[in-house]
Amino acid sequence: MASSSASAVANNVLVARRGPKPVVPLGMAIAAAGLIWMTKLDLNSGYATQVLPQPVLVGIGLGTVIARAMSLATPDVAATDAGVASAAVDTLQRIDGSIGIALFSAMASDAATGYLSGHDPKDPGVLAQAGLAGCSTAYWWSAAVFITGLIVTALLYRRGVPRQNVNAAPVVHMYRARYR
Repeated sequence: MASSSASAVANNVLVARRGPKPVVPLGMAIAAAGLIWMTKLDLNSGYATQVLPQPVLVGIGLGTVIARAMSLATPDVAATDAGVASAAVDTLQRIDGSIGIALFSAMASDAATGYLSGHDPKDPGVLAQAGLAGCSTAYWWSAAVFITGLIVTALLYRRGVPRQNVNAAPVVHMYRARYR
């Protein structure tokens, strides 16, 4: 819910008034802040006050970033190549997600194993702390990815509101074209 609401506000209000240059880095910063906050979780964290707000914050950041980043990936593509370009962006997004999950899971597992090496692995409290150590490591690295994205988008995105090229051929979305 937070992600779709943030996406609607970001795309229909903020980008329309300010352009993507300030909006996408802001979304990256919001997501990074939520992930960094998640590293502070401990075994006594309360759900409503310490667990729930963090994924909501990350969702707001992602909602602000993803739709706009995907639409900026193919703005100058010719209509005849729109389907291929859109499919390439979608494929890369899915591959990145798969690689990210595998990479961050491996990091979390390694951190949990490292934590257990100096503690009694038969103690349930130690196992819980090892899980938190693993999650914290994955959250820190995920936040680093978002901070890197913040820097890259702040440097590379153009200023101003995106304008439609009136001389360009209309872009045909790949899903609509597929069902004609």
